[in-house]
Formats: sequence, structure tokens, C-alpha cells
Amino acid sequence: MASLVTLEFVKAALHIIERDENGVVLDHEDDGLIQGYIDSVEEAVLRYLRRLAVTPPWTAADAPKAVKQAIVLGVASLYDPEAPELLSGLGSSDPKNPLVGLLCMMRKPTVA
Repeated sequence: MASLVTLEFVKAALHIIERDENGVVLDHEDDGLIQGYIDSVEEAVLRYLRRLAVTPPWTAADAPKAVKQAIVLGVASLYDPEAPELLSGLGSSDPKNPLVGLLCMMRKPTVA
């Protein structure tokens, strides 16, 4: 599955991005870990939105900003041991959860 956010985008949001003198992003010791978090959170977000498919509905270039920010918040929650557990209310659509707040209006309705 193609990522909706790049590793560089998330590292910049987490303030752990480093560049060389030519502006090229340097590897970080946690790049593999962060990419794993991106993949997991992205799947959780798409599952919440009821848009999980073999091919995601968006790419990193055209994903809605709210989706990108929700992924960054989820990764931050997993990466920073002192960050609140933002993924805990996603499955139950807890209105107090910031991720739910970002995503609730984009969620496909359930048809009974």
C-alpha cells in the first residue's frame, strides 16, 4: 500500500528531521520504527474512515490535510512515550479523541 504521508513529512512534524548542507534529508536511527508506525496508523485511519482497500483512495500528493494530520498525531502518540494515547478512542468514535474530531466528517456512513 502506498503511504498517504512520507517519512520526511512525519519526521518534520515530529521535529526530528536533519538535513545535510545540500538540504538532503539524513537518515535517523528510528526511521524503520517510524515507518512502521506510519503504516499501522495509516491503516487504522483508513479503517476508521471505512476506506480500507487494496489501493488507498488518495496518495501522499492529494490526501486531505485532516487525514495527514491524523496520521501524524497517531504516529506521535506511538513514538513519544509521554504523548497521550490518541489511538485509544478511534475504534469507538470517542468524540473527545482529537483524531475522531479531525476525521468524523469524512467517515463513510454505515448502511444497515
